[in-house]
Amino acid sequence: MMDTLTLEGWLALGTTVAVLALLASNRVPPDLALLAGAVFLVGVGVISPEVALRGFSNEGMLTVAVLFVVAFAVQRTGALSLVARPLLGQPGSLRGALLRLCTSSGALSGFINNTPLVAMMLPLVSGWARQLKISPSKLLLPLSYATVLGGMLTMIGTSTNLVVSGLLEESGRGSLGFFVPTLLGLVLVVVGVLVIVIFAPLIVPDRVNVDGTFSDPRRFTVEVLVEEEGPFVGQPVSALREHAGGMNPVEIDRGDDQIPAPGPDVLLRAGDRLVLAGPALAIAALGQIRGLRPAADLSFGGESSRRHLFEVIVSDRSPLVGEQVGTGVFRRRYGGAIVAVARHGETLAAMRNADWSLRPGDALLVEAGSNFMEHPDVQSDFWTLREHGPARRNWRTWAALGITASMCVAAASGLMPMLWAALVAALVIAGTGIITIREVRSSIDLQIVIAIASSFALGSALETTGAAAQLARLLAGLGGQNPWLALAMIYLSTAVATELITNNAAAALLLPVGLATADTLGVAWMPFAMAVMFAASSSFVTPIGYATNLMVWGPGGYTFGDFLRLGGLLWLAVAALSVALIPVLWPF
Repeated sequence: MMDTLTLEGWLALGTTVAVLALLASNRVPPDLALLAGAVFLVGVGVISPEVALRGFSNEGMLTVAVLFVVAFAVQRTGALSLVARPLLGQPGSLRGALLRLCTSSGALSGFINNTPLVAMMLPLVSGWARQLKISPSKLLLPLSYATVLGGMLTMIGTSTNLVVSGLLEESGRGSLGFFVPTLLGLVLVVVGVLVIVIFAPLIVPDRVNVDGTFSDPRRFTVEVLVEEEGPFVGQPVSALREHAGGMNPVEIDRGDDQIPAPGPDVLLRAGDRLVLAGPALAIAALGQIRGLRPAADLSFGGESSRRHLFEVIVSDRSPLVGEQVGTGVFRRRYGGAIVAVARHGETLAAMRNADWSLRPGDALLVEAGSNFMEHPDVQSDFWTLREHGPARRNWRTWAALGITASMCVAAASGLMPMLWAALVAALVIAGTGIITIREVRSSIDLQIVIAIASSFALGSALETTGAAAQLARLLAGLGGQNPWLALAMIYLSTAVATELITNNAAAALLLPVGLATADTLGVAWMPFAMAVMFAASSSFVTPIGYATNLMVWGPGGYTFGDFLRLGGLLWLAVAALSVALIPVLWPF
């Protein structure tokens, strides 16, 4: 059947396969791979420049871009913690904590994009877990899954929903209303939360001890030198522990000798390089301890009125991935210094801080100026967890909450289209000074915007050349002309793709195939559009398939197996319910 495909169709299909391979390899940034594919198709004449650029004016893509501003304002002002803390409460058991956490974060995720939501909730949930004497690893993975599920509740819960809506409008089928996915989304949230509450205590191990050495899931390691004229020369390690509250010496590097896990009676010498492990606040206090100085080009606590500590996680799109800490790239690019690092509870006993090659999910303690968050690359290169500096919780906090709530009401009631409601909210946020104009600009993740717009071009190429229709006929033939089986295949294809590439790219590339399948079978297109939308958001089985999974991977100390076990159960439940209920709620 594929032999009837034109040359343009083969070029479109081959380019798409090549782009998918690049995305799955993680060797090329998603925006670059997708943009290169779009440019190639223009160059060989498969699509026109107008078609290639159409994605940059798509309403769904523009809505995603504007919502970055609103989400950043909510995150920056700490508005979410005001809502989340009362919702979490003080449950008396692990399952009670999971129920509160999943229901509250799932509900919030329906109205706040899940990536900034998890960034705000991570330190909050970690501290809450320690208060409850529960291992943070029991809660952080469920936090990610609950926000993924909650994103399916409304059209603004996740960018994937907006991408699908924008593509449908571009194809002449009209955009989707605010509450279109809500009924099925609610069923999936309820069932998903039940799966988490029942099975997570049994499946997810205590990767992070509550009272042990690494009880803080963001326990960093840092290097300091014992100064020659300082008070610690000749003193036992126990004296250091008394002065550096919360810090634990994990290694002493003494010339050619290394002393791992030094005991309390080991005497310190001038020039000893100490590897200390501890939470962020304890590391910040090191600058006030006489006799210790940073082993690298850092300045703990220097110019404290202008210097702040930030906890960030390296994103999968960061150019720092693969770079060594000691190369100075961070200082040159962002104007700050990496004070300490953390990865899955590991320590630096085997190597120096400077020799660590950074990976996605690594947690960094960064010392920088108070305007660090305004740097144009910070928002795309990192997920910011916490700023250890003056709190900005004032009128801006309440204003950000009020504006966000008003935006949701305006869009949900039909008073304004989603794009215009988001635009008004963003303009009010900027105009009232809740965040600065520079922060407004830096909050828009251009990498995601370019990736979405470019994936639209590839999807258009598949559709206009007939490649999508050919794939659809192939799927229909495999399904024996049964629309339910064809729907299941579309769902499965999208769900597998979203684990290997970005969720937005999976939706943009598979939606034309789903719509063509509906046309081939002579049935309604809506069930296939919803199958693509829900499947693209159902990334549970790997830590790299979805941004929120990657964010909790390091702080929770998880392994791939942890995601596979609990995420696999969740994926099966969501997939079965989606395939069974979509044709009921949106008949063929």
